[in-house]
This record gives sequence, C-alpha cells and structure tokens, in this order.
Amino acid sequence: MNGLPKHKIPVATSTPLTNTTEWKAYKNDEYGFELEYPSYYVTTGKQAINSSLGYHDLNVGGVFIGPFVFVRLTTEALKQRAVAFFSGPESEVQTVPNSSAQIKYIYLTGDGGPAYYAYIHGATQDIFVDGYSCGFDTTCDVYGYSTGGQAKQEDLKKILSTFKFTK
Repeated sequence: MNGLPKHKIPVATSTPLTNTTEWKAYKNDEYGFELEYPSYYVTTGKQAINSSLGYHDLNVGGVFIGPFVFVRLTTEALKQRAVAFFSGPESEVQTVPNSSAQIKYIYLTGDGGPAYYAYIHGATQDIFVDGYSCGFDTTCDVYGYSTGGQAKQEDLKKILSTFKFTK
C-alpha cells in the first residue's frame, strides 16, 4: 500500500452520524462518489482552481462541496503529498465510521489559520478533502465563502459519514 494511509481504519456501518433528512444529495460521476451535505452549503460541482495539495507552480484542483474541495488522487506523488498531512505530531488523527471506504481526518492550526483535511481510501481510488481550500482558491467567493473561510468540524464528520464510492 505504498503512498496510502499507513494504518488501516476500522470499517463500520455507513449510518450517518446525524439525521440528514434535510440535507441535499451530491453525486459526481467523473470522480465516482456520492454524499450528502448540509442544505446551507452552496454546492455547484464546479472545479476548484487549487487546493492545499498544490503549490505556486502546480495547481491541484478538485470539486467544491460547500467550503470543502474533494481532490481525486490520480498519481503516487499526489497520494504522498496527501499522506504527509497526517504524519506530523500537530494533531490527533480521527476516523469516521463508513462501510464504503477507510476515512481519516485531522484538524491542524498554523500560520494560515485552522484547517481540516481528510483522506478517503477506497478499493480503487483515493480522495483528499481540503477543509481550508478557501485560503488558496480565489473562486471561493463565487460559492458564497470568502477567501480564508473555514470549514466546520462537525460538518466534515457528518459529510464523511455519508460518503460512498460509486465506481
């Protein structure tokens, strides 16, 4: 499992962590996943210009779902960059029960402010979730979030509990 999460996350049922009856459903056929998200999020499925995985000469975009950017990890180099977010001693790695994937997330603080990141490991693909993407992407204002906007931990956990790979 070179480049994938270093520890296996226990697989549990995919019962959402909260009642999501008033949430909206999102499905992305290109990325091969679906999930539910709070109705107060603006989600158009548009591409984000960049994420925390990118740097000054290489943009690494994904798809906006509220203030989060979901990035499909298509290369070993991207997987290694994503895994590196979880290897520091800054914060404790948390897991989210889910029967479709192994999911872990972390909360970090730093010069740019607080951020949440998640790594979703599936049978055929991996996805990185960037919860501070509005600090890196100037298109956030189009989706109702200001540059530097922050994601909520409870939203992330609930969204991840509803996540399912579709291919």
